[in-house]
Amino acid sequence: MKEYQSAEVKELFAALCKAQSEIKHADKKESNSFFKSKYADLPLCFDASRPALVKHGLSVIQISDFDEANNLFLVTQLNHTSGQWIRGYYPVISTKQDPQGIGSAITYARRYAYNALVGVAAIDEDDDGNAASGNKAPTMASDHFDKHKKKWNKLVVSFSIVTGK
Repeated sequence: MKEYQSAEVKELFAALCKAQSEIKHADKKESNSFFKSKYADLPLCFDASRPALVKHGLSVIQISDFDEANNLFLVTQLNHTSGQWIRGYYPVISTKQDPQGIGSAITYARRYAYNALVGVAAIDEDDDGNAASGNKAPTMASDHFDKHKKKWNKLVVSFSIVTGK
């Protein structure tokens, strides 16, 4: 049975709440020439979030592993200095079974699993997943994000008042 979190997560969630109020959008600077689109690569996603995570005692590790059926998957774990953690499992599916294809699928999985776990979003739509799904991802307007960012900030302030942290 897979484990998804440590026995306690209160301190981790408090730190993540604070960090997410400071995490920035990832800039879409990389180009997908096949779909004529732009996307935020993994280093840009790290750049958008790592300062806020570190500031609040959070770190992320990602490792690949195999399940009982020998299927490759990625484990992404968010850790807090308290020792608390949460993790997610992401199946790594590659259409090409060579080192380049598998490496590309792992990088794709790392980016999506990382962004989902810590709350990173690209500035505009991120549709480089068309190769996997054939569908175009919805857009997130900057004013919509800013509206929700204010709610996160209010939540952080309320949490700080209630807990004294």
